[in-house]
Amino acid sequence: MLERVLTSEGLAAWIIPREALRLLSSAFGPASARQIIFQGLRGGIIRAISGSSSWSDAYNGPTLRPSVWIPGKYWDGLADRVIPESFWTTGAVRLLIESDARRAAPREVSFFDVRFEPDAINAVLLGAVTGPERLHAHRGPPVPDPLLRKWFELFLRAYEGAEISEARALESANGMFPQRSVSRDRVRKLLADRRAAEAAPE
Repeated sequence: MLERVLTSEGLAAWIIPREALRLLSSAFGPASARQIIFQGLRGGIIRAISGSSSWSDAYNGPTLRPSVWIPGKYWDGLADRVIPESFWTTGAVRLLIESDARRAAPREVSFFDVRFEPDAINAVLLGAVTGPERLHAHRGPPVPDPLLRKWFELFLRAYEGAEISEARALESANGMFPQRSVSRDRVRKLLADRRAAEAAPE
């Protein structure tokens, strides 16, 4: 269930799309920065929130809602899975959300004043190769342990319960660090350590 989660003051501290694109473009280039943000949103690593939203379906007119989180799976509702150029300047995006109910019609949702979590954008920047280097087809050196642990903290904040799987974690880590390598064994160890910590007596 989506709930109001930030005050207007809290929302103002989050990063607007135009600024996030500028920051990541300085490290990756504009085209790659757009793709990194999209994959980060889909994977739930870059958390997004809207200042307001409008929900409608085939049977009901628009219903306005206050600020809500935008779950990673919602970004699959983009037309052609491409973020429109207008989003970077307006912070508004329209998504087609599939219903969880059987045979229910999808809902069309417009999110306004979308913003990104600062910690997530900063984590991507910390994992970037600085200077004139750009993305290549091959993976670079392994992600340093402190950065990988920071990513894992963000991952656990984005997912819970059965959603926390090895496959999803590995996909998320590779999306967060496109220029670095993250082995399955390292992700598996983080997940195992988490399970052990939860099982340990208090």
